[in-house]
Amino acid sequence: MNQVNMSDAAFSYVAQGFRVFPVKPDKTPLTKHGLKDATQTQLGVKEYWTRWPDAGIALVTDGLVVLDFDSKHGGAESKTVIETKYGQLPRTRIHRTGGGGLHYIYRNPNGTDIRNTVGLGGYQGVDLRANGGYIVAPPSPHESGARYEVIDNSEIAPAPVWLMGLTTKKQMTQAETIPEGQPILEGQRNATLASLAGTMRRPGMSQEAIEAALLEVNRKQCQPPLSEDEVKAIAQSVARYPPNGNKRIYMYNTNVTDKSTHERYTNVTENVTSKRETEVESCNVLSSRILEWVKNTTGWWETSELDKDLGITSQRDKNNRRIILYRLKEQGIIEGHPKINKQFRYVNTRVTSLTFKTATNAGVLPVKWPLGIERYVNLFPGNMAVVAGSPNAGKTALLLDFIHLNQDEFPIYYLCSEMGAVELRDRLDKFPGMAIEDWHFEAIERAGDFADVIRPDCVNVVDYLEMTTELYLINTHLTAISHKLGSGLAIVAVQKKQDAKYGRGQEFGLEKPKLYLSMDRGKLTIVKGKSWATKNVDPHGLTVNFKIIGGCQFQATGEWDWPH
Repeated sequence: MNQVNMSDAAFSYVAQGFRVFPVKPDKTPLTKHGLKDATQTQLGVKEYWTRWPDAGIALVTDGLVVLDFDSKHGGAESKTVIETKYGQLPRTRIHRTGGGGLHYIYRNPNGTDIRNTVGLGGYQGVDLRANGGYIVAPPSPHESGARYEVIDNSEIAPAPVWLMGLTTKKQMTQAETIPEGQPILEGQRNATLASLAGTMRRPGMSQEAIEAALLEVNRKQCQPPLSEDEVKAIAQSVARYPPNGNKRIYMYNTNVTDKSTHERYTNVTENVTSKRETEVESCNVLSSRILEWVKNTTGWWETSELDKDLGITSQRDKNNRRIILYRLKEQGIIEGHPKINKQFRYVNTRVTSLTFKTATNAGVLPVKWPLGIERYVNLFPGNMAVVAGSPNAGKTALLLDFIHLNQDEFPIYYLCSEMGAVELRDRLDKFPGMAIEDWHFEAIERAGDFADVIRPDCVNVVDYLEMTTELYLINTHLTAISHKLGSGLAIVAVQKKQDAKYGRGQEFGLEKPKLYLSMDRGKLTIVKGKSWATKNVDPHGLTVNFKIIGGCQFQATGEWDWPH
């Protein structure tokens, strides 16, 4: 039996955009925090599967809608009933579980916050995995001794409308609450919620926002929860008063027993003291500081980071911080993490308009390629091209011919790891009609860390990016080069096996380059051409046969065409 390489499989899932973490054959996580420890990086995969090389692979299902048919608990029968009622399930990616069940994997088409469900729609043996969940993926081992397997590798399709109807339910707005995480017991519930409502109303929060926040606090912390109508009554009563300078504070009258909504609340009028005015001013200053801090963040951040950076330590400031963050959420300036409490990110809506109607192709770099590759693929400033060549296919000859064709138009920086000055001169001397003085590119000897010497205003030709171990890190190296390019261009050569489609690192090397060429002796293929040079000619897969004349110049021996 062939040994299953779980780390390679995990790398493949990460390359497809999944977040993964290791699990035992009984599906329980091997990491301390389970799916919260999931990784989407090659380094993370390496760390986990070096530590647990035979571990199963769990895929986080955020953004997915996965139907889990458990064959041992009536899932197969329920699937028949479902398809009789709604029609055949749309074709999508399907996995067979280690226990003999099926995972139908769909994409959440509209971003609705869908949660995990047991017994979806009342159907026996049919569970749902979505936001906050995970599934175990092929070829993971199962405690039965079987392995998970792919039975349909189709592209993941959007979930059908009827399935979304079964899964969608009204989701209450999540808000940070006061007191944070602490249970609110019977006898304290009304007074606590009324106090919270007053705190939110003072800075100007709307009735709808107050109501949503109170309902969430009630659901999460009140033991037992008040009725929904009772919570809404609190929000309605407090929202009757104008915010801030109305010279009123709001108090809940705990002695009133009449159930009439408005009679259950009373307000006490008093002058706002200088202490209160100082508190309001302090809150406004904190609000400005938080907003400025938020606008300078990228990615997800935790409230603990905010508190640490801004020196928020007192309970009063933390309470104000919670209200400020809730207001920023209401205004759409930040959003909360769909599954991790106290994590947020800045919703950066700044955009640069693309005036495409008046744009021309002036931005296209007028580079020339051997064999006329520029007729099929455009390159722009900041782009990268990769040339994956098998041994003796002529990748260095291709790069030198590229330099020959372009050195009069662009400054060219040749980073060479294969040959010294004598061998380079010998190869340049082979070009007919070219004296050594006619060459005016700069060449340096370099075997690694190419990103450190990339010139952002040049055409950078890297010959070649040598990798013998950790081939999955190819994208890390290419990304590092790409980040240094600025308005320049990079042409990077990599090795590949004879007749293989991709170079070292396989599909991991496809993300960054806008042009990816695959070379074998006498044959060149455009594997990827992001920007078509001709509107109706898709360059992907175009192939041409060639010969190299005098060891330096390329000549096509046939027409460009797609293999039949």
